Amino acid sequence: LDPGFGLNLHSVPIFVGMLAALTFGTLFTGRLGAFYVRWRMHLKHQLRIHPAGLLVAVACVAISRAAHFSPGYLYGVISGPQLERDLNAKDEGQTLAFTFAATFFISIAAWLTWIPVKWAADQTSLVPFIALDVLLAAIFVGGIEGILFGLIPVRFQPGEKLRRWNWPFWLFMLMVSLFT
Repeated sequence: LDPGFGLNLHSVPIFVGMLAALTFGTLFTGRLGAFYVRWRMHLKHQLRIHPAGLLVAVACVAISRAAHFSPGYLYGVISGPQLERDLNAKDEGQTLAFTFAATFFISIAAWLTWIPVKWAADQTSLVPFIALDVLLAAIFVGGIEGILFGLIPVRFQPGEKLRRWNWPFWLFMLMVSLFT
């Protein structure tokens, strides 16, 4: 989404950092609920790829660039876990609560780690520090945005299921993420 992004040296650490953040989000953060289900309920899961989500993400970037949105808009679900069976409302609520809370703590940890990394990147302009700066910022922003959008209480969002299961926890997570 960076307007200066292109085939130049400036873009290399941004590309590396965003690729690492996308990989982290896909392989770890996006599967937190599945890890919880495996640990608590001993259910297996597999990663399910959504190629159409990647197309949506690319379209968002193209539209943002064409319309000169700054910052640009990016949305697209690329993958997600598929469990061996559906969960009941209580198990699903607990899994969502764990997922939102863990995502929040990972996001805060990324932000706290980002502070000295950002300073080092600004002082040295070294590619590894800049890439790590981009990675940690993307994990923080992506995590908080993911929580906020995920908590929207509409039928197709996990926030509705969490709200129905435990509305005080849903409201608490919403307030904490809004004020972060």
